[in-house]
Amino acid sequence: MRTNFFNWLLLVMVLTGCLAGQQPVSSQTPVQQEATSTPKKPTAAPATETATAPLDFQKQALQPAYRKELDQAQAIPYYHLQLDLNQKMTGYRGKLRLEYTNLEEQGLDSLFFRLFPNGGKSYGEGALQIGQVTAAGKSAEAALSMDESVLEVLLPERIAPGEGIDVVIDFQGEIPEDFLGGGYGIYNTTRGVTVLSGWYPILAVFDDEGWNLDPVSGIGDSVYSDAAFYQVQVSVPDRDLIVAATGVEVTGNDDDLHRTFTSGPVREFTLAFSREFEIIREVVEGIEVNVYARSEAEPAARQALEVAGRSLEIFTRRFGPYPYREFDLVSVPMRYAAGVEFPGLILIGESVMQLDRGLWLDEVVAHEVAHQWWYNLVGSDVIDEPWLDEALTTYSSTLYFEEIKGEEVYLRVLSGYRERVKQIATEGSQQLVTDSLGSFEADQRTMRAYSPVVYAKGALFFQAVREKIGERAFFEALAGYYRDNLYQIGTPQELLDAFQGKAKTDLSGLYQQWLYTPGPVE
Repeated sequence: MRTNFFNWLLLVMVLTGCLAGQQPVSSQTPVQQEATSTPKKPTAAPATETATAPLDFQKQALQPAYRKELDQAQAIPYYHLQLDLNQKMTGYRGKLRLEYTNLEEQGLDSLFFRLFPNGGKSYGEGALQIGQVTAAGKSAEAALSMDESVLEVLLPERIAPGEGIDVVIDFQGEIPEDFLGGGYGIYNTTRGVTVLSGWYPILAVFDDEGWNLDPVSGIGDSVYSDAAFYQVQVSVPDRDLIVAATGVEVTGNDDDLHRTFTSGPVREFTLAFSREFEIIREVVEGIEVNVYARSEAEPAARQALEVAGRSLEIFTRRFGPYPYREFDLVSVPMRYAAGVEFPGLILIGESVMQLDRGLWLDEVVAHEVAHQWWYNLVGSDVIDEPWLDEALTTYSSTLYFEEIKGEEVYLRVLSGYRERVKQIATEGSQQLVTDSLGSFEADQRTMRAYSPVVYAKGALFFQAVREKIGERAFFEALAGYYRDNLYQIGTPQELLDAFQGKAKTDLSGLYQQWLYTPGPVE
């Protein structure tokens, strides 16, 4: 892997981390509610027939061996989405019907949704406008706040724990062209490629802090969400448009203008469209791995296909299964990002595919594949605790180099991480691995520390734990953390406890040294 400053600037932005007719609702300040629940939520069957998901339909997105797990997750949110993309791929109309069961320990008077494109920053200068809103079949009051990136839907009646409700929201979107307003390119149309992430109202997380309504991030990920089922009907302007999407396509007819997709439990639903995509694929241990790229990128696409397949094999063996039937890698125009992860689908910047088909491409692909475990299958609070997925994902990607490229390359990668940590320390950085995104976004100096501290020092922390407790204990702890938090939201304490539970010595001093003390560790 190249470890020069240019590549590390790119790695700063490797992410997890990926709307006509009705009048938009007015901006008001939503009512906040106090939390009494814990991050872990029960998975009891929903109390109302309305909230019961057609699980047989969702099972099509999973490998047969893992379909039985859905029976234990049937009360998670279920998004029924309709998307009608316009001819120029600069806007769309949409409708959401959310089947929601209250899994909290208290009644809820409102539901809060995130409208990420309205927050700008990593999404660019687009828009997501809200039209008619109904709840339980009745017109519902709705209020916008935080620069219209938060939507509160007031429910007609409080829903008690275990009760369910349907919420329907009409919306329309404006897609920025050619990176208008900046952004990574994750909500954008340029050079014949359209990417839609965060394109619909996403239910916010209610945890021990209450409703999580953090601002959109400019340097990291913004989507902190519970796992949910998705059924998405997409209308495209012509038959030549190729669509890559979270989940699997289950259209079931020959009408190429209308496509239907379904997913297993995932954190969000993302699509990419182009008439210029060509697809190469292979099957890896029952997983269909697809690479979408322009024809001129075929050599890099084949390399990316191989890296993705090998990474899926390694991480499945080390952490736990990838339960989905499909995995997609899509080469798209991007800015300020080398790659971005979404459930079952990753974006790789065309510049990475075109300019460097060496170890840097391997690093980006392996990193984003690892996010399928540490972001999607096991969720975390990416705003307050970005290290929990980014540091672990960065270290996980080094396992690809260790197993495929050999020890020399693996040690060179770790050496590059140490150099970046030392370099940022000479600039006076006092940032901690465990700091929040808000702390890193405070000013230009702290933003420069984000990648070296969270990605590099965070990855080296996991190497230090591995050396301290041994190979077997380290990977047994990670497999246990995965197993205990599959489709749930994990916490830093659970991960640290998993390591301590496998260790034969006290790890508190090591944790203090790496996670809660600034600067390099000798």
